[in-house]
Amino acid sequence: MGVLIGYDRPLDYVHMTISRVVPGEAEDEIVYSNLDDVGAGLDCQDVNYFRQVLAGLGISVPESMFKETLRDQQSRAGNRCMDHTPEGTVGTLRRKHTSIVPAARGA
Repeated sequence: MGVLIGYDRPLDYVHMTISRVVPGEAEDEIVYSNLDDVGAGLDCQDVNYFRQVLAGLGISVPESMFKETLRDQQSRAGNRCMDHTPEGTVGTLRRKHTSIVPAARGA
């Protein structure tokens, strides 16, 4: 499983996608997308909304993902990509996309 949480500067909303690698397939299977969630869609302004979604799926992610996404939203940052380890240590800052981390099952 992989979790991507981020802030979209042009559209001014926070988003989350959860995907699962499917062996033999070129693309990952999307397990959750804010675009398919009536409670989030393109209007979500509170990154904490995704805590309940993750909990409902039994997935835990580092707190740093929420903190960095909130930081991006508050400063209206764009094109920041942070790698987060399951232990919560923020890795290398890259200039593309947003936060991504392998998801840990069973918090």
